[in-house]
This record gives sequence, structure tokens and C-alpha cells, in this order.
Amino acid sequence: MAVSGWRAKAIKRSALAVAGLAFGTAAHADWVIAAGSMSDMAGGAVTLGCTDLYVAGTLVVGAGGSLTSVRSVFIEPGGSLQLDGGRLELAQQWVNQGSLSTGGGQVLRVDSATCPAAGPLGPVGADGAVAVPTLGEAALAWLAGLLGWLGLRSRRRTPSSR
Repeated sequence: MAVSGWRAKAIKRSALAVAGLAFGTAAHADWVIAAGSMSDMAGGAVTLGCTDLYVAGTLVVGAGGSLTSVRSVFIEPGGSLQLDGGRLELAQQWVNQGSLSTGGGQVLRVDSATCPAAGPLGPVGADGAVAVPTLGEAALAWLAGLLGWLGLRSRRRTPSSR
């Protein structure tokens, strides 16, 4: 059975399209600030599309500036990240072996559909520590009283063994 010329071309294009979908990979490009270099974003905004940020030189994010959709941040020894009123939103790892200057800016771990979070959400400290909420003295006293009352109540309800 002979296949006409236009049908053969259509079959060939379809086969190539299927092969491209089956074996194609998405592009991936991290942002690297090389040692000895400096990048000043001023108040600009950069979205990394769930890729990594490597800082071995100096990166300055000025007031109103933002780095968003960052998967992981690696500040290398000798690297410096300066958030002079800027904001950095990452989803996963935070490794700081260099220096971080927040200067009114902040680092936040956030979750999104395109870049899922790994770790607790919220503010991230310079060393990767996450702020833990605490209770005041009155709340702790109230909680201790409640737990004591629950303990006494449960002792009264248990049958005594003989």
C-alpha cells in the first residue's frame, strides 16, 4: 500500500513531535554570582522560576527589590548577599557560608504550586534558623493550670486498683 507524499510527511511530523515530547527535557538555568563580581539589582525584581541562586561574589537587592521563585540559596564562603530593603523568597534550602546583611529586608520561605517548599514556612534567619513563636508568662501560667486541672480530672475518673 502506497502512502501519498503529504500523508508520509504528516506521519513523519507526528512521529517527530511524539519523540520530542517523550525525550525532551525542560531547560534549567541557575543564577550564579561569581567570586569577585558584583550585581546590584537596585529596586528591580527577578523571578528565578524555581531555580537556584549561588552567591560567591556580591549581590545587592535594594529597597523595593525582590528575588522570587528561588528554589534554594547558597551563599558561598566569601560571598555576600545584601538585602537593603529588598525581599528574597525561597522554597527549599538556605545555606549561608558567607555573609548576609538584611538592612531592613527579609528572607522568607514560601510555598507555591510551581516550586514546593521544603522546611517550615516564614522568615528565615541568617544561619537558616526559623523564628519560633513563644508564649508570654500569662499564657504559660494559664497553660500550666489547664494541664494540672486535666491531670487531676483524669486521676479522679480512673478506677482504683485493689
